[in-house]
Amino acid sequence: MFLKNFKFGNKRVGKDSKIFFIAEIGINHEGNLDNCKRMILEAYKSGADAVKLQTIDPDENYAKNTKFYKIFKKAFFNKEETIKLFKYAKNIGINFFSTVGDVKTLDWFSKLNPPGYKVSSGLFNHLHLIKNICRKNKPILVSTGLATIKEVDNVLNYLKLNKINKTALLHCCSLYPAPDLLLNLSTIKFFIDRYPSIPIGYSDHSLNSKSVI
Repeated sequence: MFLKNFKFGNKRVGKDSKIFFIAEIGINHEGNLDNCKRMILEAYKSGADAVKLQTIDPDENYAKNTKFYKIFKKAFFNKEETIKLFKYAKNIGINFFSTVGDVKTLDWFSKLNPPGYKVSSGLFNHLHLIKNICRKNKPILVSTGLATIKEVDNVLNYLKLNKINKTALLHCCSLYPAPDLLLNLSTIKFFIDRYPSIPIGYSDHSLNSKSVI
């Protein structure tokens, strides 16, 4: 049984709670530690409840002759750098977590005791990774992206089988950037009706704030 409301770090997610606002830093810091710290601070000053990075080892995920390898290699923070960022976020009082892209990275990142994990839409069907995230016994936020309803049902059933009761489902449009006309925000209401026991949210890839007003 999924919980309608659960604790995520020093905040709560779900029914009868304030909106849980996550500032997506991702890899926009471009591998610069000071830039990332500034982004964390600005997110805190803006009222965000959490900041989220993408922690993906390029050597574990991309072929070395690809564009994405070069992008993620440049933006990769190692264990020591990530610890510094985690401590910085903790000191100013904002939750810090990540989309972890592979099991090897998950194993060392989990030792930081983050408040939870994010499964991106691109990793939605990566059940081996999801199973290992489940073993950490933390809340899991899942973006649906291009997933079909059957795939969403399957992943939620998989989380149940792995005894995860703290999860939230995030609708998102897998275009970067996502045009306003293709955001399909009515999916949020559809998810609320279909999965009444699960907190439903939104992962925004648009260029402006109109979609979340």
